[in-house]
Amino acid sequence: MNGVKGLILKEIYLRRKTMLTGLSIFVLLFILAVSFCLSFDYGNMKNNENLTPDSTVILAYAMAGVGIMLFSQNGETFVKDRKCKWNVFEYTLPLSPQKLAAVKTCLLLGSNLLGTAVSTAFAAVIFAFAHHQFTLATMANITVIALAAFALMTFMDFLLLKFQDPQKAALAFSGVVIALYFLFMAWVWQRQAELEAFMDTIEESDTLDMLTIEEFIAPALEWRDRLFPFSILFFAAVAVIGYFLFLTQYKRREK
Repeated sequence: MNGVKGLILKEIYLRRKTMLTGLSIFVLLFILAVSFCLSFDYGNMKNNENLTPDSTVILAYAMAGVGIMLFSQNGETFVKDRKCKWNVFEYTLPLSPQKLAAVKTCLLLGSNLLGTAVSTAFAAVIFAFAHHQFTLATMANITVIALAAFALMTFMDFLLLKFQDPQKAALAFSGVVIALYFLFMAWVWQRQAELEAFMDTIEESDTLDMLTIEEFIAPALEWRDRLFPFSILFFAAVAVIGYFLFLTQYKRREK
């Protein structure tokens, strides 16, 4: 048990700068969003017809996305492990590959949930300053962001374990992200006619019809609302997948 505790403390210690960076991003975007809200209420943007305090809620989601990603990522840990040849010393530990994989998975999940909690609290304050109701739909959006960050960082950690080289892992990770982007663009291209018809409707209208926008994105919102109650299961599923991915790499390196 002491070996596991020591390994956890070692991982947390090596990640301290990364987590402080994530917290700094949280605070910076939080202050920026609150400043915008105060300016809309009392400052030079009070009578601005083109912008409203609601415009600042996008900063809440940006804060959640960037902050959670930084909280979750283990890049700094792997870089320092590689410099001191930790993968060689790791063989001498009285810990099985199962425990090594479990520690990595639990820290990744724990840091993600901690970042989600911080971002949710800050986002709630931003929404209050923006006179925007913090609803379950908002919480569902942040949960989707957190789940995506957890999945991406789990995959990144798998690549770091596999290649034992941050540069190679980053290149492979970038390749997958770019591939996903092209798949998304292919989906957009398939819906091009529908998108153009939607944009024509907006251009022909004197005012932006919010009901039309809601109807356009209704399918995505419907799936989000349906799946939100099962979000704990999705986090657990990603954690289990990540555990077995990490375990295969630890066992491979043990041979």
